Amino acid sequence: MARLLYFSFLVLLVPLTSAFYISAQNSFILTSENFTQATAGDDYFVLFIEDPESHNKFLELWDEVGQVSQAEESSKHLKFGIVDCHKERVLCQVNQVTKKIQLKFFGNKNSWRGLTTFLESTIADVLREDELIQMFDQPGAKLFVLFKVIYCPYCKETMEEWLAVMDHFKNDPNLHVASLDCTRHREHCKRFDALKFPRMRFIYNPINGKQIVDKYEGDRNAADMIEYAKLSVKRFE
Repeated sequence: MARLLYFSFLVLLVPLTSAFYISAQNSFILTSENFTQATAGDDYFVLFIEDPESHNKFLELWDEVGQVSQAEESSKHLKFGIVDCHKERVLCQVNQVTKKIQLKFFGNKNSWRGLTTFLESTIADVLREDELIQMFDQPGAKLFVLFKVIYCPYCKETMEEWLAVMDHFKNDPNLHVASLDCTRHREHCKRFDALKFPRMRFIYNPINGKQIVDKYEGDRNAADMIEYAKLSVKRFE
């Protein structure tokens, strides 16, 4: 997707017909009163959220996603909705929401299969990001981190490969593989010299010693990144 200026962190709720948009004019807060009308005629990604504490965080994310889609001609007609299941319990039950945070699509799903995967992985990143940030300074930690932003088309391509890397090491106690959104966490990306995207870094915190940060410079395919990570874990044993 085309590059876009960073979105404003001020969430402004303004009436728009039967829905409320955030600051991107295709990102909406949906309720039982406007849901059916809003999702009837457009391709619509809807994020259902049960946890009130996560609601504002995902409002910011959905605002960012909406602004990026508006900048790309092929996705200008896409809409992004968010439903607070803590307030809209019946609406969430009708739509068979079974998780505290769940993404659903209304429309021609086949047209947006790749974007669906990317959004799901980004949502998962948001849920795990606090844990990852704490591990940046955890003694003994070994991390392999993808630094990315939503508006970067190469990040979207890399994310599909990165998911395979994460799956490969998901049960490995010696390495934590994750990704971080640099739009919301620019200070951490700057710390690891990762302000061009996408960037991968292997980070090792010796029990007694200075933190080691190694820049991955190889191809962005799963096989090469997995091999690099294996060698890096052994190198810093």
